[in-house]
Amino acid sequence: MVLIPHVWTTLQINIQARLSLLAPGGVFDKFTAVGLEGIPVLLRRGTEQLRYSALCVPEDLNDRGGGRPPPINYYSQDALKVWGALHR
Repeated sequence: MVLIPHVWTTLQINIQARLSLLAPGGVFDKFTAVGLEGIPVLLRRGTEQLRYSALCVPEDLNDRGGGRPPPINYYSQDALKVWGALHR
């Protein structure tokens, strides 16, 4: 019962997205450089290179430069706070 208000219009939103965003001649087809057929290729290439360690913030930051994040790197500061909150 708690989720019903959140998923009430999900089906309609998905139908509209297929008709306007993902259809040939739709938004993604017109406004992405690779066109509609290129999107699956990009996703496949991206996931082929994705490693589990890239999804773990501390490991990803270590792979990118090691040690403590620089004091002005807002992404790493915020990401580590969210990571810490999720693991508490």
